[in-house]
Amino acid sequence: MTKVTASPGACAHGGWTRAWLCFGLLAALGCVSVEGGAVEVSWVVHSSGGYALSGCGCAEPPIDAIRLDVRPAAPAEGLASLSYLFGCSRKRGATPFEIPPGRYAVSITALDGQGQAIAAAVTPPPRLATVEWGKPASMDAQLVVAPCAERCANKNGRCEAQ
Repeated sequence: MTKVTASPGACAHGGWTRAWLCFGLLAALGCVSVEGGAVEVSWVVHSSGGYALSGCGCAEPPIDAIRLDVRPAAPAEGLASLSYLFGCSRKRGATPFEIPPGRYAVSITALDGQGQAIAAAVTPPPRLATVEWGKPASMDAQLVVAPCAERCANKNGRCEAQ
């Protein structure tokens, strides 16, 4: 069995065969499967007083994850509702390129550590997004409003701004 290794300058020397091999390796490693479009979303968590919370754990109860729901805007044969989970502290998430092209109602939900929706966390209503093949549909930043945990409040009882 032959071991293939490449030094930083290997693609620059050695003729067309080596150049095509290097190009093929780079292309294979840098590609993602595209079977539809994608949705990108970001969020920020604020207290009801309008202050940005220093972290998702400063919400009461703590927000563990954000669920992104992607539902067809109108009933259409073959289009299913999809859900994706992202850690809240990431503050952003992107789906794989697997969503069939079309119009979707996109929403987020704050979840606790058991995966249950947090009733006290207010999120925006669904927003319409057009998903196109091979392209990410970027949503505006979403505001999650949640009560401040007492452990994160300052001496005046208000959540500290970030």
